[in-house]
Parts: sequence; C-alpha cells; structure tokens
Amino acid sequence: MKKKHVYLLKNYNSNLITMLFRYNSVRAISIIIIIAFSFLFSNCSNEQKKISYEQLEKAKIYNDVKSKYNESILYSLYLPSSYDETKKHPIIIFFDAHAKGYNGVDLMKDYAEKYGYILVGSNNSKNGLTEEEYNYISTNLFNEIFNRFSINNNRVYLAGFSGGARVASSIATQRGGINGVIGFSASPGNNINNFVMKNVWFYGFCGDYDMNYNEMIQIESLLQKTKIKHTLTVFNGKHELPSKSKVEDLFVWLEADAMANNLKEKDTTKINYWLKSYQDSATLKVNTNDLIEALVIYNKIIMYFDNLTDVYKYKQLQLELLGNKKLQKYIEKENVIKEKETILQTTYQEEFLKRSLDWWITEMARYDEETLGIKDDKEVAMRMRVKSYLSLLAYSYSTNTLKNNMLNEAEHFINLYKIVDPTNSEHYYLLSTLYAIKNDYNGSLKALGDAINIGFDDYDRLLNDTLLSRYRTMDEFAKITKSIKR
Repeated sequence: MKKKHVYLLKNYNSNLITMLFRYNSVRAISIIIIIAFSFLFSNCSNEQKKISYEQLEKAKIYNDVKSKYNESILYSLYLPSSYDETKKHPIIIFFDAHAKGYNGVDLMKDYAEKYGYILVGSNNSKNGLTEEEYNYISTNLFNEIFNRFSINNNRVYLAGFSGGARVASSIATQRGGINGVIGFSASPGNNINNFVMKNVWFYGFCGDYDMNYNEMIQIESLLQKTKIKHTLTVFNGKHELPSKSKVEDLFVWLEADAMANNLKEKDTTKINYWLKSYQDSATLKVNTNDLIEALVIYNKIIMYFDNLTDVYKYKQLQLELLGNKKLQKYIEKENVIKEKETILQTTYQEEFLKRSLDWWITEMARYDEETLGIKDDKEVAMRMRVKSYLSLLAYSYSTNTLKNNMLNEAEHFINLYKIVDPTNSEHYYLLSTLYAIKNDYNGSLKALGDAINIGFDDYDRLLNDTLLSRYRTMDEFAKITKSIKR
C-alpha cells in the first residue's frame, strides 16, 4: 500500500456515482433512523419583533450561547460581518452526533462570512436521546433563534454530522419550511419519501473510508429516481467532517440554488465566474486524460447551473465520457471491490459474537498486513471501510451492554473495540466507565489517562458524566486531565 494514496475520486458528485452503478445489483443497506419527530413549531414570522438582550460581535464564533427563553438550551453561533438586523439573512442550523455544535460552525464559518450566512450549532442534541428530548431541544432552539435573529424564512437550511444528519433530516420533513439538508456522513434514510413531499434537497458529504460510504451511495441511487435535487461529495477520509476547503462547493450550490429559485437576485457575474472555473478545471482534466474527474466536474455544472444557464453541451460531454472504454473498465473494477466489501462485512459480522479475543488479535494482524501489501487505492479504501464498520459494531455492542449493566460482556466488547480500532480513544473512555461502575478507582483513572493520551479531549462530556465526574475533587484526576482544553 502506498504511504500516501492519491484517490481518483476525491471529490465527486452523487449523480455520477449513481450513473456508474445504476445497472448493478447492490446489497440493500440497513439504515437505522434514530428518531421519529412530531413537531409542533410556532409560526416564526420574520415580521415579529426581534428580541435584543445583549449585543453580539460579528465575525466571531460564540461557543455556548444561552437561550433567553430557556437557559438549558445552548448553541454555538456565528454572525457574518454583513449581518444587519434590518435585513433578512440565510441560516444553516447544525446538529452534531456528540452535542458539539461548534464543530459545524467552525467548519463553515469562512464561507458563511463570504456569502453572508448565519450559523447555529446545537450543543444539546446528540446521539442516544429520546424522541421527547430531541423534540424539546429542537423546539426551544428554533424558538430562540427565530425570535432573536433576523432570518430569511425562505432560506433556512439544516445540517448535521452522522446521527446529527439524521436528526436534521427528520426535522426538515416534519417541520416544513426547510429548503434543504446537508448531511455529513449520514443520509436521510427512510425519510426520502418525505423529502419528495416537502421538496427538500439533499447535499451529502462522505469520506471514502467512512463505514456509511455505501449507505450514502445507495441513498443517492434512490434519490436519482425522484425529482429531488441532490448531490454527494466524497473526500479522502474516514467517518469525520471534511476539511474546510471541501465546503466551498456547498456554498456555490446554496447560492446558485437560491438564484435559480428566485430567492435572491440573479448575479450573472458570479454565475459566469463559477461556470468558467468549473469549465477550466474540466478542460484540464480531459487534457491530462483524467476522465473520471472531468466527468465529476461536468456533472457539477449540470446540477448547479441547470436553471441558470444552458447546460446542454455539458450533458453531451458527460454522455460521451460515460461511453469511454477506460471508464467502463473502471466501473467493472469498482463493482468487484463492492462485492468484496459486502462479503467481508457479512463474514466478520457473523464472527463477531462467536470468536475469542485471541482470534480477533490474530485475524486483525493478518488483515492489516494484507492491506499493507495492496497497491490499489480503491481496494485499500474499501478495506479501511470494513475496519470502520467493525469499529462501529464494537462501539454499539460495548455501549449497549454497559447500558444494560452486562459488565462481563461489556468488558469483552470494549477489549474487542480496542483490537479493531486501537487508535480510537473511545474504547479507553468506555473502559474507564466500566471500572467506575465496579468502583475500581485506580483502574478507572488509568483508563481515562490512556484515553486522554491517544486523543480524548471532551472535557464537558467528562464533567457531565455522572460516573467519572465524582473524581473531580481528587488530585489524580486534576493531573490526568490537565492537558484537556477547558
């Protein structure tokens, strides 16, 4: 395996993926929807008087803003320097899987500043809450921001990471009045029909190592059969947010979509600038025989600018490339890799409850060594996705057995979690929790220290953990956690 992989499809559009695989049978992806919302939001009219109870600086991220109406509701906030209470502004509301709204706000702030978007990230919503808790958080958050800020009700967008993306999708289809959903590493799942009924578009992001990679592609294939506008950007990475540079295309999409739907004035200068940039990139890719990337760019032009300019010639260029023999060989290779991934996932899932820890140690060592010997970047990415899938399985079994006080089983799965994903600090954190339940003070603090040493840095989570926060007054706790940012 190369030390640094150069991926052919670092940043490609979902409709391209659909075209590449639409005639192949793909094993159905099981998608679990975290919540089913029943929202009764009040009418948040832009005409109502805004509540002004403190002056907030512009072009600055606030990490924990308290709601005036309910101080338990916390959110991260970014107001662009162009924010003006006498004008209406587009807004993106972000939901994180771990109540870290700041992460989404920080990711998008540079382009929110450039294009004049308000950003809000919930610091309450996270995986594992009940339907009532999600409903409570969302209702109160919307009540706060629609009363506090000057928002263009015709340009409200929701976003989320992982489980937070599923939360955003559910809110969008239950609440109404949402233009689109930006899903980082998770799809709308079973909400597709509701997306059609509500006319909500979907913009997805996903890493090529992400265990949800196949889910995102499968959903895009289903969306292709609807009239819903949709796209997917795949980047080189795992189950994580993309780099900041990757979100620039998102804001081009947002602006172009608003112009196409007469939600903002059509700016011919901007449209021509964006179009020329994409045209130049596509030409370069064709001239260097990088047909895959050229196809990606042509598809972006079609998706982004179809209702703003004539894109017929790009559709023709796209069709010509799809008939290229080199591209067809690539398609065949991708399908073989997909089949291998399906077989590996199924096989390991069956072994998960059967095999001993010693077997898993030997098997993962063999698997990793075999991966190192593979030179094909796409197959390496597939094998990394399988490892991500095993990590998710181990996490799920670990947390569920802990929650049900099945301590022996929990210890087994936490140790298995460490074997399949050794660099993930979560297994040490869960081990610290397990020892705390057993009243093993030394074991708990040692495991917590191990978690911090390999990257755990969520101090707020630590303080809110009823099992581990009881160590706060101890000197050893202070020494172990001193490196974590407060």
